[in-house]
Amino acid sequence: MMDKKKWVGYVRVSTDDQTNENQIPQIEKWFEFKGITDYEILQEKESTRKSRPVKNEIYKSAIKGDYEGIVFVAVDRWARSVKELINDMEILTNRNVKIVSLRDLGEINYSDPFSKAFVQFISILAELERSIISKRTREALAKRKQDGVKLGRPKGSRDKKPRAKSGYYLREAEKRKKRKGASK
Repeated sequence: MMDKKKWVGYVRVSTDDQTNENQIPQIEKWFEFKGITDYEILQEKESTRKSRPVKNEIYKSAIKGDYEGIVFVAVDRWARSVKELINDMEILTNRNVKIVSLRDLGEINYSDPFSKAFVQFISILAELERSIISKRTREALAKRKQDGVKLGRPKGSRDKKPRAKSGYYLREAEKRKKRKGASK
C-alpha cells in the first residue's frame, strides 16, 4: 500500500498591510473535516503578479510528487489569470495532485469536461473582478490628482539618500527568508 503524502494549504494576500488570518482557519477546518493530519500551511505576503515565490515552490514540489493535494480558499488566491489557472490545473491534475478551492469549486477534478469548464468560468469571473477593481482604482487616483491631491509617498528621511537600483529582487528574497526563518 502506498504511503499518503502530505497536503499543503496556500494562503496569500497582496500587501503587507493585509492579513491571512481569515484564510488559515478555513483551511484548517477543511483538513480537520477530511481527517487530514499531515499538512502544512504556507503563507505569501506582498505578492505580485510576477513574484510569488511561496506559490512557485508549492507548485514545483507538487509536480515533483511531494504533495498529495493543495488547498486554497479561492482560485484568485492561487492564480492571477485564467491562463495561469488553466495551465496549473492541467499540469497538477496530470501529476495526480488533488486541488481544492474552498470558496469557489470544492475539489477540482480537472479531467472531467464539466469541471474543467466550470474552473475556466470561475477564473474568468475572478479576472473580471480584478480588472474592474483596477479600473476603479485608476479612476479614483485620476480624480484625486485632478482635484489637486498630491499622490505618492510623502517626502521624508528615506528620500535624503539615493536608493540602490540593482539587486531589488535579491534584497526582497533575503528579507522574506529572514522573516520565514524567524517565524519557525
